[in-house]
Amino acid sequence: VSHKLAAAIERAPALRDYPSSAAIFLPDGRPLRPGEVMRNPDLASTFRRIAAEGRDGFYAGEVARAIARCSERLGGLLALEDLAAYRMLWQDPISTTYRGHTVHEVPPNSSGFILLEELNLVEQFDLASLGCGTAESVHLMVEAKRLAFADRERYVADIDAAQIPIRGLISKEYARERARHINPERALPTPIAAGDPWRWHHPDEDTTCFAVVDRWGNAVCELQSLHSGFGSGVVADGTGVLLNNRMAYWHLDPSHPNVLAPGKRVRHTMNPAMVFRDGALHLVLGTPGGDTQVQTNLQLVTGMLDYGMTPQEAVEAPRWRHVQPSAEPKVPHAGGDLLQLEARFPDDTRRGLSRRGHYLQVLDAWGGPGSAVAIQVDAAAGVLHGAADPRQDGYAAGW
Repeated sequence: VSHKLAAAIERAPALRDYPSSAAIFLPDGRPLRPGEVMRNPDLASTFRRIAAEGRDGFYAGEVARAIARCSERLGGLLALEDLAAYRMLWQDPISTTYRGHTVHEVPPNSSGFILLEELNLVEQFDLASLGCGTAESVHLMVEAKRLAFADRERYVADIDAAQIPIRGLISKEYARERARHINPERALPTPIAAGDPWRWHHPDEDTTCFAVVDRWGNAVCELQSLHSGFGSGVVADGTGVLLNNRMAYWHLDPSHPNVLAPGKRVRHTMNPAMVFRDGALHLVLGTPGGDTQVQTNLQLVTGMLDYGMTPQEAVEAPRWRHVQPSAEPKVPHAGGDLLQLEARFPDDTRRGLSRRGHYLQVLDAWGGPGSAVAIQVDAAAGVLHGAADPRQDGYAAGW
């Protein structure tokens, strides 16, 4: 148990409320301490069952029955037939180009398109000449984020339940039009209206992240989320499985595209990204952090491609996060118009952002959100450069 995990257990009162959870995280009636070993033999049994039985080892049989019993006992909505009906989808990635690179992202119901729209918007400006971490460059990225998030609230939900102009949202023509709204000297007034991407839509016929690149060039970036720290806090008896609380991302307004309805997939925030240069893999990156993810990924991509940072330099650079009214991911979807900055940003950056109309909240020096990982592929040298975020538990390792 690391120091960060021990602190997280201490801050999660829900783990105390359920005996099946407390047995893992508070085995002697107290939270596990740094350096102790956390044991979850039921989860090991669940993994063995999945290894032996495949999909049905989780979505059918004893594990599924145990999860359904837990849900019923606690008044939940998840039933055995819901688990049995679940099917994984294989979806083609969406992509755009940025400074001569191709950036691939996850399609809806993910929010991955936001990173692509953000990159299309900031590509209209010469970020490199503005300097890294300056008020000018941070302001432009924050404004791009605000415009993209306004579009998400207007258009994006389960792609099977809503008409989404995804090609328009990530088109260069649409970005050029939207970028005209960005004033380099002043923040846009709130609320920000969504654009009209349909004109450029031309259709054809508690999160964790890891990134892996092997010696043959195969790459994986994967995110898995329970949403809140420890999800619901409930471990289904006999399974070792923590149940999530991702349904907090639903909207209840009937006019919203992400409104709760039977059979729909909730809109989510996971957006692992891959960047290619001249057709070859160049970067693999991702981060936990809810709506922070597309903002952190924007800072990583621009840090490495615009400012020439190494992956570790980009991961460790001072980080910002913007909170947008009516666009926060979970109920009640409120939040003020607030720009959070790590204290390592220079004073002149803070003053410049305040002068442009941003409301600032200064965090601890390393108190920014996210826990980014990144791998850069140097094919000419035959080297992989890995980076992990010191803000949370994370490691870069090669073998």
